[in-house]
Amino acid sequence: MNTTKIKRRVGKYELGRTIREGTFAKVKFARNIETGEPIAIKILDKEKVLKHKLVEQIKREVATMKLIKHPNVVRIYEVMGSKSKIFIILVFATGGELFDKIVNHGRMREDEARRYFQQLINAVDYCHSRGVYHRDLKPENLLLDAYGNLKVSDFGLSALSQQVKDDGLLHITCGTPNYVAPEMRNCLVFTKSQAGELAAEEISFRKLSFRRSFVQLKELLPKFFNGVVVADPVDFLWRKNS
Repeated sequence: MNTTKIKRRVGKYELGRTIREGTFAKVKFARNIETGEPIAIKILDKEKVLKHKLVEQIKREVATMKLIKHPNVVRIYEVMGSKSKIFIILVFATGGELFDKIVNHGRMREDEARRYFQQLINAVDYCHSRGVYHRDLKPENLLLDAYGNLKVSDFGLSALSQQVKDDGLLHITCGTPNYVAPEMRNCLVFTKSQAGELAAEEISFRKLSFRRSFVQLKELLPKFFNGVVVADPVDFLWRKNS
């Protein structure tokens, strides 16, 4: 009896295990069958994308990543599609999420945290120079390669320079509440670069102290942003270890 497992393929890529899974997409490990190179494939369900009106967001994410070629940003190779799915082919970051590293090993040494901070700031500065503003920087969206180098990922909430108002400001509050400054959580306007800079500072603070820089009692409750309830799933871990 032949028990050989049939491998699923997408073009020249052979799909493997699921790495991450969210509400609208999952990321799978895959391998280029021509070169043997490991890669990651972000798979989106077209029906869900249409139902939740995410078409423009996905187009913006792809367009944004094609603009950016930097050693500290996850690289996009190509985009493919079928009748029911969208496949975004990305570099595979073998080191996993920075968040997992922090949770598993606790606060970092200052020299290690400084190295990650420098790489993050380099990536953010480059993105801003290209007119791209991430707007959801957090340890879960920072990946590590085999050499421990940081890679910024997930540009789903990013803004392009065309979205900036005439006053030079962004007016839409978005992102993960625990990584934005208090004035942004209070829906005040902010410059296009402040969101990334303040998120980078908050991430650096947590790497060193293993606690949040801004804490208010009301933040224990879910947050509402643009009509969507957003709760930080890792908040309990920060509090537990602070």
